[in-house]
Amino acid sequence: MPALVAMGRVEAAAVVSGARRSNATGGRRERLGAIVSDLRIEESLAEARAALADDAYQRAVARGAELSIDDAVTF
Repeated sequence: MPALVAMGRVEAAAVVSGARRSNATGGRRERLGAIVSDLRIEESLAEARAALADDAYQRAVARGAELSIDDAVTF
């Protein structure tokens, strides 16, 4: 997601965030805690949220949360 934010693709970063937090990832996020922190993901998502109106950010996250793992990878 930091790369998406750096490229100005903040909505795409929000969609990926929704997929990452949903069941599409099979709950693997907990096992990646230190890696997630090292990648500046939360900081990047804060930038994405600031760049989008709150409603647009929430819609993008919700759209990502609905993706299957295959659709999330394709996205």
